[in-house]
Amino acid sequence: MVAWLRTYIQNIIIVIILASFMQIILPSGTVRRYAQLAVGLVLVLTLLSPLLALARAPFGISELLGQATVQTAWAELRTESTLLKNSQDRQLLTAYELALKQEASRVIATQGGLQLVEATFEFVTEREAEDFGRIKQMQVVVSQGSGVQPVTAVKPVQIGPASGPKPREGASPVDSALITRLKSALATHFAINTDQVLITIR
Repeated sequence: MVAWLRTYIQNIIIVIILASFMQIILPSGTVRRYAQLAVGLVLVLTLLSPLLALARAPFGISELLGQATVQTAWAELRTESTLLKNSQDRQLLTAYELALKQEASRVIATQGGLQLVEATFEFVTEREAEDFGRIKQMQVVVSQGSGVQPVTAVKPVQIGPASGPKPREGASPVDSALITRLKSALATHFAINTDQVLITIR
């Protein structure tokens, strides 16, 4: 559009310059009048050239409908392609997560008779990213199997108001050591940092 407008303006300027030169060069008289008439016609035709081009162009309703149909079909194909790509990405990540769960279950089973209850993974999901599929975080819930359970010390029975600081709630030392060991094993196996592994023991 810009190139066409530039050409259109250049043609008008050329005709005006030509008319000015002819006004200076040609002597007064009949020849000058005919030259002015010819230059005037050329200028009018140059000014009307966009309308003449539009009149010569085919302007059928069927062609417009055909172009609209083609553009609509192309837009639909692009939408379907995007949906298919997203669906393929989801299927790929689902299969990848299933394989990772199986690996996590195998690693957890080697750590003192533990069993995997649930595992969720957070990935880099942008296909254009260089680290597409990298594990950003993993959360696992494990339970202790049917093996020997750790023996906990029996707390003394106190009668009356308790004195001294209350015991801190949270994981027992056995569970803390187990979580640390399991975090290290999973982080090493999946090549991530231990702070990217979240473990819950039931």
